[in-house]
Amino acid sequence: MACRVVTVAGTIEEGYSDGPGHEARFQNPLEMTLTADGSLLVADYGNHCIRQIDQYGIVSGYAGCPGKTGRTDGPKSSALFNGPMGLCITRDGSEIVGDSGNNVIRKISTSGIVSTLITSPTASSKRASAYSSYRLSTAGPCSSIRVCTNLSNGNSSNDDGDGDRDDDDNEFLYVCHGLNLLKFDLSTGCNISTVLMSPQPSPVFSGASTHIQSMTCATSMEQTSLFVAERSGGRVLMVTEDNKSTTMAASSWEDLDKSVVKVLGDGLSGVAVDDYGYMYISNLNVNYIATISPRLAGGVLAGQDKSGISDEIATNALFGKISRLFYDSDSHCLYVSQRHSIRKVILPMRPLAPEQQRILQRVRKVTDEGIGTDVVFHVDGDTRKIYAVTSLLCANSEYFKAMFNSSMKESTVAETKQPIVVKSTSYEAFRAVITWVMYGVEIV
Repeated sequence: MACRVVTVAGTIEEGYSDGPGHEARFQNPLEMTLTADGSLLVADYGNHCIRQIDQYGIVSGYAGCPGKTGRTDGPKSSALFNGPMGLCITRDGSEIVGDSGNNVIRKISTSGIVSTLITSPTASSKRASAYSSYRLSTAGPCSSIRVCTNLSNGNSSNDDGDGDRDDDDNEFLYVCHGLNLLKFDLSTGCNISTVLMSPQPSPVFSGASTHIQSMTCATSMEQTSLFVAERSGGRVLMVTEDNKSTTMAASSWEDLDKSVVKVLGDGLSGVAVDDYGYMYISNLNVNYIATISPRLAGGVLAGQDKSGISDEIATNALFGKISRLFYDSDSHCLYVSQRHSIRKVILPMRPLAPEQQRILQRVRKVTDEGIGTDVVFHVDGDTRKIYAVTSLLCANSEYFKAMFNSSMKESTVAETKQPIVVKSTSYEAFRAVITWVMYGVEIV
């Protein structure tokens, strides 16, 4: 199935304006992240603020004052930033901002208060900060940041039995800062280690400093690895929990598709990995997004050689100056920040891995044979039955929760163990819906 590209917000014109997506204006948007309520936050670099796109596509200011630069902490509506580039969310819902122009890391708390988390050498040494033991150098901007909630420090066992927090529970903040890839522990409030400090020798990266001039990070689906795109090194690497790296793609690999090699050239800007292990990469100087499968088969995911902005089937769509990629697992789509707009690639469903196939077989046994179920559906005009578990449906869907806890006729029918008749759909489609709601498994 071909994937599609849609424009979420913005146009080819730069500027600042809020409102419906097609009326909103951005200025060089960069990193993106999703909040718990499904809103997309965007680091609007040129407007010096953080923007929000809600589930209905309405754009609004989230933090900072549009067009005003500075480094003022306090309520997010009056706080000032200077060219924010990096953006991510912690486990408790706070946002972390790579404030590149100020050369600091900022935090937006869940109560909407902006504070400075990691400071620069010019900051007052008396500033109270959990991270005052480390100060960012002027080596370069904080171009990308990611939080890995389950990344351990590489020990085989971190539980010493004393009841204290184990390393496996820690949140680690990774910061791409100029030539450096830095690692901080958000859970204990101290700097754990510098994963990479180039051009000094490093256990993670090797080679001349020009190979690692700038990087972009992305966490894997298990949140135990970090994917790093070297801006001018022509490689994507995976950093593991023991701070070692594995090359996942390189422009020097002869068996890679030429379209992928082109993206891996100078200007590599974004990397994302989906739940099926497919990697997506972008380049500021290339107008399409490349993809690499787990078996290293590669090609063009979306876009063409020519620049522009148009929504089409992915390979017919037009992009320009692609900056960052962000994968949303819940909707299985890829958000793309490009020149003054936010796009979305609706990804195709992938073949299931062997373990996923086994899970699906067990799920089908429940939905098709009714083992341990308490409610039955059947599609009008089809004699086949679809079995389900009421508690799972209610726990995972507000629709079904309302259905079985109200005066709707379906609730009464369910109590009598009679099949609930479903109209205006097919057996296969409704069976897929029930399976997805109960177990999060897609039948393709």
